Amino acid sequence: MRTQRGFSLVEVLTVGAMISLLLVAGVSNLRQAMAREEVDGWARSVANELAAAQQAAITRRTTVIATFQNQTFVVAAGGTIILESNARVTRDLAAAGGNVTLQGTVGRDAHLAGGRVEIAGSVAGNVLARADEVVVLPSAVIRGNLTYSSQKPAQIAPGARVIGRILQEPYLVRPMPSREIVRGFRIAFGVADFFWMLIIAMVLAAVAPGGLQQTADALHRRPWASLGWGAFLLITVPIAIVALVVMLIGIPLGVLLLVAHTLALFVSHASAGLAIGQTLAPRLKSRYAEVAIGVGVIAIATNLPYVGWLLRLIAVAVGLGAVVLALWGQREQSPPPARPIPVGPAVA
Repeated sequence: MRTQRGFSLVEVLTVGAMISLLLVAGVSNLRQAMAREEVDGWARSVANELAAAQQAAITRRTTVIATFQNQTFVVAAGGTIILESNARVTRDLAAAGGNVTLQGTVGRDAHLAGGRVEIAGSVAGNVLARADEVVVLPSAVIRGNLTYSSQKPAQIAPGARVIGRILQEPYLVRPMPSREIVRGFRIAFGVADFFWMLIIAMVLAAVAPGGLQQTADALHRRPWASLGWGAFLLITVPIAIVALVVMLIGIPLGVLLLVAHTLALFVSHASAGLAIGQTLAPRLKSRYAEVAIGVGVIAIATNLPYVGWLLRLIAVAVGLGAVVLALWGQREQSPPPARPIPVGPAVA
């Protein structure tokens, strides 16, 4: 019987979790986190307003105007975007849609993209537009440059004021990649996928051979339980991570759980590869050869068209479930602490 040397699976996961915890503890930037939360809150409010306008347009089967008043900066996207004449954006405006109409006031620059871009308001800075048709109405005032990309010249009405320069840039249309390029990309991705899984599996086979073998044994003994536990963890762990990150006080625990989950996913590929390799080539005495065979089978199967994504999910699920079963088996097999033997009084 061969003796297994190296670190156990529990030790590898524990060290990785401790390193991640130290990194999280060393990064204390609460002000930036609060600023990001403020920006995210603003973005959510704008997105909610756009979603409400879109739903109303679908329900009423008509065009719904979304108006943003007294906003520091605005990012808007939709079928029809109209910044009304009474709306004011203190800083920058970025809008994209089928039809984009600017009637209000923009304090700095405006970035507009759509099938038709119409400017009838005031922009204190530059205007950068990309559209099939760019129209500048007589009431428009652009104090900076007007730079646009269109296949047709901009329609600038008499009376419109453009203080800066008017620049037309080439309207570049990105061609669709050919089938040969797509096929070559899939092959290159499959080769890269194989090598990164192989490197991780080889490192784990060298660092923690005993723990890797235990996960492969658990997969051999209980394949359906491994698949069930793995699918359960793939669904619930990301939800738990998001829930912890939403609560600011739970961010360190959420990051720790994310790192532990990622490490377990890495181990899942290696354990599934070892189990497949031992099944296909049971007479091999080299664990590295078994891992290489199994990882090669996984790489080929998971890069097949149409069904590759499903096979990848199954491979990750069974490997992740095997990791859990192996850890639980180590816990059950650990011997209980020895009880002290009572010593009676000495007999003369």
